[in-house]
Amino acid sequence: MDINAIKLKNKNMEKKIENATRFIEEIDKHKRSIFEFWKYSNKDEMAVLPEGEEEEVGVVKRIEKAFDYSEDFENYGINLDKIQRKELTVDEMDSIYIATTNILDILNKLKTNTLIPKDVENILKLLKKELRENEDEYEEDEFDIFAGISEDSTKIKKIRNKLHRETEKDKFHILEITKMTRQIGFKLSLEQIVKNIKNAFGKVQSPEDITVYKAIIGEKIDENEFNVFNMNPETEMKEICKQEGNNINLYKLSVKQGQDILGFTNIIYYDNRNKTLPLGMDFSSKVMVDISQMDLNIKRSSTFHIATLENEEDDFSKVIVKKVTVYE
Repeated sequence: MDINAIKLKNKNMEKKIENATRFIEEIDKHKRSIFEFWKYSNKDEMAVLPEGEEEEVGVVKRIEKAFDYSEDFENYGINLDKIQRKELTVDEMDSIYIATTNILDILNKLKTNTLIPKDVENILKLLKKELRENEDEYEEDEFDIFAGISEDSTKIKKIRNKLHRETEKDKFHILEITKMTRQIGFKLSLEQIVKNIKNAFGKVQSPEDITVYKAIIGEKIDENEFNVFNMNPETEMKEICKQEGNNINLYKLSVKQGQDILGFTNIIYYDNRNKTLPLGMDFSSKVMVDISQMDLNIKRSSTFHIATLENEEDDFSKVIVKKVTVYE
């Protein structure tokens, strides 16, 4: 190895050490704010009486249980899945499934009257390309005009060690996408999807109080959109940190028992024609909330910083510090 190669190797090593040192320094600098956020972000703090204050004699004060994601999520998901299976139509559940895909942005543009013909053209081209890339998979399966791509109904699958014989939903079938689909037909399908989701709101209410989160890069939340929140703040932050942009707005929303909500429960992802689908939320911790119908008030806001790596697979890649503003 010549002298220049040795110098280059040493320079690279010095750079890695420098990046590692910066990363550790950033973590040390912000670890208190990060720790405090994760510790308290998913729990509603119980109001307590100041020390020395007397309670009124004969007054019984109700102490409400706070939602704890780690302990209560599984049971909440089961209860919400039960409600949705009972209250929603097949078309409404299929339409909510579309909101879990890459079509959500287009649905929101349609809902807020900001959709332009170029948007329809671009997403339709993308879907047709995706359909072509999956042609082999579609040819292997039998096509059922009533239920899209139908797998062998005797094929056993597993969710959380529970067996079932149901078929995953197919966005191409729900949106009626083929190689010959025209823009006008596709737009009509999108309009029906938006209508179905609007109809679904009002049929399903939250079975208990929960706290949900939505992270956005450098923008304010649009109350007129179909807003998707996450019950798991850690997952929400991990997803947003993968996107470009260093200023994150994180909205923390309290959803009360009885308020309208649509959850991404198991029935949203699978058909249940054989009645074997397990109850719960095994594929997502996300819900849709129609905040345009809520009386929103910001109780408080706070700011913290989080250090991430540009390349998560490389411990010595560039350190990026993102500013997070939390709105409660």
